[in-house]
Amino acid sequence: MKVPSKPENESERLQVLRATELLDSHAEEAFDTLARAVAKLVGVPIALVSLVDEGRQWFKARVGLAVAETPREIAFCAHVVETSEPLIVEDATLDERFSDNPLVTGPPFVRFYAGVPLAMPSGEVVGTLCVIDRVSRTLTAAQLEALEALASQVLRLVELRVLNAMVRRGNDRLREKNAALRRARAMLDAAPDTMLLVDRSGRCSELSSAIRLPWDNADGGDASGAERTIDDVVPSVRDEIVPMVIAAIERGESSKFERSIDREGRVVVLELYVAPCRESEALVVLRDVTRERELERMKHEFIGMIAHEIRTPLSSILASLKILDAGVFGALSDEQREMVSVSLQSSERLARLVSDVLDLEKLSLGGAKLERSRVDLSALCTDATRELASLSREAGVKLVLECLDGFAVEADRDRLLQAVVNLLGNAVRFSPRGEPVTLRVDAAGVGVVRITVRDRGPGIAPEQQSRLFQRFERLDRSKGGTGLGLAIAREIIEQHGGRIGVESEPGSGAVFWIEMDGETPHRDALAARWRSEALAEATMIFRATLPAVRSLCVASLDAIASGATVERGALRRASHRIAGTSGSLAMLALSAAARAVEDLCVEDANEIDLAVMRRAIEAFVAQLDITLGDR
Repeated sequence: MKVPSKPENESERLQVLRATELLDSHAEEAFDTLARAVAKLVGVPIALVSLVDEGRQWFKARVGLAVAETPREIAFCAHVVETSEPLIVEDATLDERFSDNPLVTGPPFVRFYAGVPLAMPSGEVVGTLCVIDRVSRTLTAAQLEALEALASQVLRLVELRVLNAMVRRGNDRLREKNAALRRARAMLDAAPDTMLLVDRSGRCSELSSAIRLPWDNADGGDASGAERTIDDVVPSVRDEIVPMVIAAIERGESSKFERSIDREGRVVVLELYVAPCRESEALVVLRDVTRERELERMKHEFIGMIAHEIRTPLSSILASLKILDAGVFGALSDEQREMVSVSLQSSERLARLVSDVLDLEKLSLGGAKLERSRVDLSALCTDATRELASLSREAGVKLVLECLDGFAVEADRDRLLQAVVNLLGNAVRFSPRGEPVTLRVDAAGVGVVRITVRDRGPGIAPEQQSRLFQRFERLDRSKGGTGLGLAIAREIIEQHGGRIGVESEPGSGAVFWIEMDGETPHRDALAARWRSEALAEATMIFRATLPAVRSLCVASLDAIASGATVERGALRRASHRIAGTSGSLAMLALSAAARAVEDLCVEDANEIDLAVMRRAIEAFVAQLDITLGDR
């Protein structure tokens, strides 16, 4: 018995077959009618609409046969699928392909078979329309033509079935989308926000209307029918919001701001959020935050009042404890002195907390007027390190200041100093003993000053970074502090129109940064400083690594002299290892010199020419001497 092969397009054929959704489907009268018609036309007891699956043939319609499927390897129809041509077998017992086939030697005892392919419009043969007899016979040309005509009708039914399935799936998807749209509409209507689509010119259309808009009538419907602009919603906001809309459309940027408007005789505070949405429009979300801002103001005033009322008696308590600690009323016993010391420390910590709360509330409510002047950042950062000198000594942390003359900003000096001191104090508390904390002032761009505080502490997980600048947020309570220092720093910087943030990964320390508009030194001065720093560091590392590099070169020369071969790139890799241990800019210089050695190598060679290698190593040693001699 010959087992039929699978066609080259078997994978695509199976995909098309399964897309018809006919396999294992219920009997359908239209297919059964065609099967009966073809059996009667040819005069045979068995007629089938056969679909050839991956490992079986399954009968969508059958006349004169009880089984619903047979294995593919014994299926006559699988040969039709293999060749895509009609197959006529007049006597299967005389055909070597089928003489020992189980369907021939056993039920249904096939002798005669005629099958024509069911080829889809795309060319894939999904099955056959076939007739079977238990006695040998021939098929006339007219009967074959009729069989092919009926096969075309079967294909029309299959195509109609596919079309119906596509329509049904499309309707299902449409119903799902409509349901989703209804849910989205319900969510939009229930949302406490107004949502608008705004184009580049400020024209807008309404998506939802939690805030009653000026063009709405009393019933909440649109009474105007006129073209709407964002100024119709929030007066005089167009010039401010259109650049944000353009940034959202062109660069995918989001932005947020607040605007107070007069609405029906009362002041309303609106929060406007602009986000990317479509190619030609941005989503603008308006939220009435009037009540929220009023509650915040009342809360801040209440906290401020309580803190202020606490400050006066607390000052008296502190003064009394200091008098007792000084022994004005007589010497204290060790137990009394310890109790007074603990009380004094707790009172001082409470006093700092009260002071921080008052500062924060004053900043939040806008009660702290900024006294702006030109602030020299070199002098300000020097004062900040002096203020933290005692704390850093106790913590065993060295404060490092890196700042050129010429950096300046327009700011309230006392407030800006407070923000920098808060960042520095936070870094000192989280730094391991013996590690430095670096305060650096640099240029973040043209006319933009960047102040950074870098520590070597445990680092901050990404999910914690968003909470750092919130009030009373302390990642590690054992480190002390009130949990308000970073919140105060943020309020100060944002009131100056600047930005503040943090960059950190667990185990890699943290870098807190402030960016503000300001004066920066001339680019040449910055370049000269960086060049000087790099030169100094490179010189130091060259001197430190020179013995190791010389040993490497001497060892290589000795190996060459003795006739040994040197692996290609060995010097370069070894030099990288030596330079890499420094973790400094000198690594660039060492790597450059080592690459020069490798460039002399033949590209495809496994070994280096001894003479070339010798000259390269000697030049490398000479270059080290010249480099160090010039320093």
